[in-house]
Amino acid sequence: MSAELAVEDLASRKPVSALELRTFLDAASAKFGWGVEDRGRHGAIASVRFCWSFLNLLVDVGDPELAKLFLSKFCPRLGKKKENASLIPGFIKIASTFSWDDVGEALLDVLGTQSPEYGYGEDSAVELLLRVAAGFNDRALGRLYSLKLWRNRKEEMVLHSSTAAEALWSHAICLGDSQSFDMVTSKLDKMEPSELGPFGNVLAQHGTAWHSMAPSLN
Repeated sequence: MSAELAVEDLASRKPVSALELRTFLDAASAKFGWGVEDRGRHGAIASVRFCWSFLNLLVDVGDPELAKLFLSKFCPRLGKKKENASLIPGFIKIASTFSWDDVGEALLDVLGTQSPEYGYGEDSAVELLLRVAAGFNDRALGRLYSLKLWRNRKEEMVLHSSTAAEALWSHAICLGDSQSFDMVTSKLDKMEPSELGPFGNVLAQHGTAWHSMAPSLN
Protein backbone atom coordinates (compact mmCIF):
# COMPACT_ATOMS: atom_id res chain seq x y z
CA MET A 1 0.00 0.00 0.00
CA SER A 2 1.28 3.48 -0.84
CA ALA A 3 2.01 6.00 1.90
CA GLU A 4 -0.86 8.15 0.68
CA LEU A 5 -3.42 5.34 0.89
CA ALA A 6 -2.04 4.23 4.25
CA VAL A 7 -2.39 7.66 5.88
CA GLU A 8 -5.86 8.11 4.40
CA ASP A 9 -6.84 4.76 5.87
CA LEU A 10 -5.40 5.81 9.23
CA ALA A 11 -7.35 9.07 9.12
CA SER A 12 -10.57 7.17 8.48
CA ARG A 13 -10.12 5.32 11.78
CA LYS A 14 -10.18 8.36 14.08
CA PRO A 15 -9.53 9.02 16.87
CA VAL A 16 -5.81 8.40 16.49
CA SER A 17 -3.46 8.85 19.45
CA ALA A 18 -0.14 10.69 19.34
CA LEU A 19 1.67 7.40 19.93
CA GLU A 20 -0.12 5.72 17.03
CA LEU A 21 0.66 8.65 14.75
CA ARG A 22 4.34 8.69 15.70
CA THR A 23 4.58 4.92 15.21
CA PHE A 24 2.94 5.30 11.80
CA LEU A 25 5.39 8.05 10.79
CA ASP A 26 8.37 5.98 11.95
CA ALA A 27 7.14 3.02 9.89
CA ALA A 28 6.57 5.17 6.80
CA SER A 29 10.01 6.72 7.21
CA ALA A 30 11.64 3.31 7.44
CA LYS A 31 9.73 1.93 4.46
CA PHE A 32 10.15 4.86 2.09
CA GLY A 33 13.47 6.28 3.32
CA TRP A 34 12.04 9.66 4.31
CA GLY A 35 14.21 12.15 6.16
CA VAL A 36 17.48 10.31 5.53
CA GLU A 37 19.14 12.98 3.37
CA ASP A 38 18.88 16.76 3.19
CA ARG A 39 15.15 17.41 3.40
CA GLY A 40 13.45 18.67 0.30
CA ARG A 41 16.53 18.68 -1.90
CA HIS A 42 17.79 15.19 -2.64
CA GLY A 43 16.28 12.75 -0.17
CA ALA A 44 12.94 10.98 -0.32
CA ILE A 45 10.18 13.08 1.19
CA ALA A 46 6.45 12.93 1.87
CA SER A 47 4.15 13.93 -0.99
CA VAL A 48 1.69 16.82 -0.96
CA ARG A 49 -1.16 14.31 -0.88
CA PHE A 50 0.32 12.57 2.17
CA CYS A 51 0.85 15.90 3.93
CA TRP A 52 -2.78 16.88 3.39
CA SER A 53 -3.98 13.97 5.55
CA PHE A 54 -1.09 14.01 8.02
CA LEU A 55 -1.40 17.71 8.85
CA ASN A 56 -5.01 17.19 9.88
CA LEU A 57 -4.02 14.24 12.05
CA LEU A 58 -1.34 16.35 13.73
CA VAL A 59 -3.96 18.93 14.63
CA ASP A 60 -6.21 16.21 16.03
CA VAL A 61 -3.55 14.71 18.32
CA GLY A 62 -2.07 18.07 19.37
CA ASP A 63 1.49 16.85 19.94
CA PRO A 64 3.86 19.81 19.33
CA GLU A 65 7.02 17.68 19.26
CA LEU A 66 5.56 15.41 16.61
CA ALA A 67 4.35 18.39 14.59
CA LYS A 68 7.81 19.95 14.67
CA LEU A 69 9.43 16.63 13.74
CA PHE A 70 7.19 16.18 10.72
CA LEU A 71 7.67 19.74 9.49
CA SER A 72 11.43 19.61 10.05
CA LYS A 73 12.25 16.23 8.49
CA PHE A 74 9.42 14.88 6.37
CA CYS A 75 7.35 17.72 4.91
CA PRO A 76 8.59 19.05 1.56
CA ARG A 77 9.56 22.65 1.03
CA LEU A 78 6.63 24.08 -0.80
CA GLY A 79 7.46 27.27 -2.66
CA LYS A 80 6.33 26.72 -6.27
CA LYS A 81 5.71 23.01 -5.62
CA LYS A 82 2.88 21.51 -7.65
CA GLU A 83 -0.49 21.64 -5.86
CA ASN A 84 1.04 23.41 -2.86
CA ALA A 85 -2.04 25.61 -2.41
CA SER A 86 -4.07 22.53 -1.44
CA LEU A 87 -2.17 22.49 1.88
CA ILE A 88 -3.02 26.07 2.90
CA PRO A 89 -6.03 25.07 5.09
CA GLY A 90 -3.91 22.44 6.85
CA PHE A 91 -1.09 24.88 7.59
CA ILE A 92 -3.54 27.46 8.91
CA LYS A 93 -4.76 24.82 11.37
CA ILE A 94 -1.19 23.87 12.32
CA ALA A 95 -0.13 27.47 12.94
CA SER A 96 -3.31 28.17 14.91
CA THR A 97 -3.02 25.00 17.02
CA PHE A 98 0.65 25.11 17.99
CA SER A 99 2.68 28.02 19.35
CA TRP A 100 5.34 29.92 17.46
CA ASP A 101 7.99 28.51 19.80
CA ASP A 102 6.90 24.96 18.94
CA VAL A 103 6.55 25.06 15.15
CA GLY A 104 7.10 28.61 13.92
CA GLU A 105 10.59 28.34 12.47
CA ALA A 106 9.97 24.89 10.99
CA LEU A 107 6.76 26.10 9.38
CA LEU A 108 8.46 29.15 7.91
CA ASP A 109 11.13 26.88 6.42
CA VAL A 110 8.49 24.70 4.77
CA LEU A 111 6.41 27.58 3.44
CA GLY A 112 9.20 30.04 2.78
CA THR A 113 11.65 27.94 0.77
CA GLN A 114 11.32 27.16 -2.92
CA SER A 115 10.96 23.51 -3.81
CA PRO A 116 13.61 22.00 -6.10
CA GLU A 117 10.72 20.37 -7.97
CA TYR A 118 8.60 23.40 -8.71
CA GLY A 119 5.71 23.71 -11.11
CA TYR A 120 4.78 26.57 -13.43
CA GLY A 121 2.02 28.78 -12.08
CA GLU A 122 2.15 27.45 -8.52
CA ASP A 123 2.28 29.75 -5.49
CA SER A 124 5.69 31.21 -4.66
CA ALA A 125 7.06 30.90 -1.15
CA VAL A 126 6.02 34.46 -0.30
CA GLU A 127 2.54 34.05 -1.75
CA LEU A 128 2.01 30.78 0.06
CA LEU A 129 3.07 32.26 3.39
CA LEU A 130 0.83 35.32 2.97
CA ARG A 131 -2.18 33.18 2.06
CA VAL A 132 -1.63 31.12 5.21
CA ALA A 133 -1.25 34.30 7.29
CA ALA A 134 -4.51 35.60 5.82
CA GLY A 135 -6.35 32.66 7.36
CA PHE A 136 -5.38 33.37 10.97
CA ASN A 137 -8.03 34.65 13.35
CA ASP A 138 -5.20 36.08 15.44
CA ARG A 139 -4.08 39.19 13.53
CA ALA A 140 -0.89 39.47 15.55
CA LEU A 141 0.03 35.91 14.59
CA GLY A 142 -0.66 36.64 10.95
CA ARG A 143 1.55 39.70 11.09
CA LEU A 144 4.33 37.72 12.75
CA TYR A 145 4.36 35.07 10.03
CA SER A 146 4.08 37.46 7.11
CA LEU A 147 6.72 39.91 8.35
CA LYS A 148 9.10 37.16 9.44
CA LEU A 149 9.23 35.80 5.91
CA TRP A 150 9.18 39.16 4.17
CA ARG A 151 12.22 40.32 6.13
CA ASN A 152 14.12 37.18 5.14
CA ARG A 153 13.52 37.54 1.40
CA LYS A 154 15.99 39.64 -0.59
CA GLU A 155 14.57 39.33 -4.08
CA GLU A 156 11.64 41.27 -5.48
CA MET A 157 8.37 39.46 -5.07
CA VAL A 158 5.39 39.34 -7.38
CA LEU A 159 1.98 38.43 -5.96
CA HIS A 160 -0.74 36.82 -8.07
CA SER A 161 -3.37 36.23 -5.39
CA SER A 162 -5.71 38.95 -4.13
CA THR A 163 -5.79 37.09 -0.80
CA ALA A 164 -2.01 37.38 -0.48
CA ALA A 165 -2.11 41.05 -1.49
CA GLU A 166 -4.73 41.83 1.14
CA ALA A 167 -2.71 39.93 3.75
CA LEU A 168 0.37 41.97 2.91
CA TRP A 169 -1.62 45.17 3.27
CA SER A 170 -3.25 44.11 6.55
CA HIS A 171 -0.31 42.49 8.31
CA ALA A 172 2.80 44.15 6.96
CA ILE A 173 1.53 47.67 6.34
CA CYS A 174 -1.55 48.52 8.40
CA LEU A 175 -0.30 46.71 11.51
CA GLY A 176 3.38 47.35 10.93
CA ASP A 177 5.74 49.78 12.57
CA SER A 178 7.78 52.30 10.59
CA GLN A 179 10.52 49.74 9.92
CA SER A 180 8.02 47.24 8.51
CA PHE A 181 6.33 49.92 6.43
CA ASP A 182 9.63 51.16 4.98
CA MET A 183 10.81 47.62 4.29
CA VAL A 184 7.72 46.71 2.28
CA THR A 185 7.37 50.00 0.43
CA SER A 186 11.03 49.98 -0.58
CA LYS A 187 10.50 46.64 -2.30
CA LEU A 188 7.30 47.83 -3.97
CA ASP A 189 9.00 51.01 -5.22
CA LYS A 190 11.47 48.88 -7.19
CA MET A 191 8.70 47.01 -9.01
CA GLU A 192 7.16 47.97 -12.32
CA PRO A 193 3.40 48.71 -12.23
CA SER A 194 2.79 45.56 -14.27
CA GLU A 195 4.53 43.51 -11.56
CA LEU A 196 2.28 44.69 -8.76
CA GLY A 197 -0.56 42.43 -9.90
CA PRO A 198 -3.42 42.26 -7.36
CA PHE A 199 -1.47 44.47 -4.97
CA GLY A 200 -1.94 47.32 -7.42
CA ASN A 201 -5.70 46.91 -6.95
CA VAL A 202 -5.24 46.86 -3.17
CA LEU A 203 -3.25 50.10 -3.32
CA ALA A 204 -5.93 51.70 -5.48
CA GLN A 205 -8.63 50.57 -3.06
CA HIS A 206 -6.76 51.86 -0.01
CA GLY A 207 -4.99 54.74 -1.71
CA THR A 208 -6.10 57.41 0.74
CA ALA A 209 -5.01 55.33 3.71
CA TRP A 210 -1.68 54.57 2.03
CA HIS A 211 -0.78 58.24 1.62
CA SER A 212 -1.95 59.19 5.10
CA MET A 213 0.04 56.37 6.73
CA ALA A 214 3.41 57.19 5.21
CA PRO A 215 4.09 60.46 7.05
CA SER A 216 2.63 59.21 10.33
CA LEU A 217 4.97 56.22 10.40
CA ASN A 218 8.11 58.23 9.73
